[in-house]
Amino acid sequence: MVRILNESGHERNRNAGDEAYFAAMVDVFRQTFDNIEIKAFSDRPEHDIKRYDVKTVYSGGTIKRSIRSIIDVYKAIKWCDVYVWGGGQLLRDDTFILATPYRLSRPLLASLMGKPVMAFGVGIGPLEKPPFRLLAKWVFGRFTLITYRDSKTEGILRGLGLKEPLIQKTVDTAFALTPSDEKSIDALLMELGIEDNSRPLIGAAPYGPAFRGKFSGIRNFLPAKIQVDRDLWQKGGKESYGKHVQMLADFYDEIIEKYQARLVLVVQDASSQGLDDKICHDILNHMKNQQQTVILNGDDYPPALLKGLMGRMKVVTGGRMHSLILASGVNTPVMAICYELKIKELAEAIDQHACFIDGYEIKDKSDLVRMFDMIWNSSESIANTLKERNRELLKEVDQNMIRLKKLVERQ
Repeated sequence: MVRILNESGHERNRNAGDEAYFAAMVDVFRQTFDNIEIKAFSDRPEHDIKRYDVKTVYSGGTIKRSIRSIIDVYKAIKWCDVYVWGGGQLLRDDTFILATPYRLSRPLLASLMGKPVMAFGVGIGPLEKPPFRLLAKWVFGRFTLITYRDSKTEGILRGLGLKEPLIQKTVDTAFALTPSDEKSIDALLMELGIEDNSRPLIGAAPYGPAFRGKFSGIRNFLPAKIQVDRDLWQKGGKESYGKHVQMLADFYDEIIEKYQARLVLVVQDASSQGLDDKICHDILNHMKNQQQTVILNGDDYPPALLKGLMGRMKVVTGGRMHSLILASGVNTPVMAICYELKIKELAEAIDQHACFIDGYEIKDKSDLVRMFDMIWNSSESIANTLKERNRELLKEVDQNMIRLKKLVERQ
């Protein structure tokens, strides 16, 4: 029996992107090990037990809850054969000031208890504050293996003095998620009121925090929920956000009319940090073609079903990384609006640089329309490129599982 304890961004509530790589990890773990038990830190134990058939440890997504459950955390680490830290972007020091030591505390405890610790396809950064860099260097040095998914993370790890064989390049595990069957996808379309297949489907996963900005000074001590609840913005951010919403609404109206399409606005992260539900509703309220548009809350559906739905779409646009991964993973062309470096890194992974645009450099909707027209007209060749690239990406996921299996067998 192999006992895996997992800590990932998945324990954060209501983020379908975190759910996507967690679902894929559960799948590949079970495919690799014949006899396995998976236990995961969770903020929604009943949800995870039902959807993924895993054991859970309720530490919650907050430091306060984790302190309350320290005995359960200790017991879970003692129980496991290997501590898997990741996937997802687990470590960054530009949010709440205690987020970095919190994220490093449990893998540190695991290493102190003599358990092998593997960082599994993680993203890291920014990590710029000297005390947190020193802490990360010390804790990472105690890991058994670190696999990372992008060059930004590689630069941070090497900047901390870490190198091979401790650190190894991989890809996001969500590429390996198997989509749902066609019958389930048909049922979802019917549920959304999209029974008429005469109109092509376009997907959009807008980035909720666009233009909210990063806080400094005293605001860095405030959790994201407080910043959002009190409507705190960087200077000029709220006005820029309003213009951004109107531009996207105008863009979606134009492509709906030009291609006689239907639009699905995907809420990937509906948490207090994600704000994707807010931006989706703001966009819809500014659109003319509301009858040809539906909003889908990604958290309401299994990630495999979302990936299957993406396979029915002609193009998927937006700034959410895992929505773009799910779409490109079923050979659907994507048009990425980049607000974070990890989105730009995805262009390298799927070999689609021409289909990615910096969100802060968009002058008006015509920039978006030109790129969308190019992607639409080249959709067949783009799909073929994605098909070839996905074969290579799946090999990289397999290689990462081989690393984990060897680590377990050494114990």
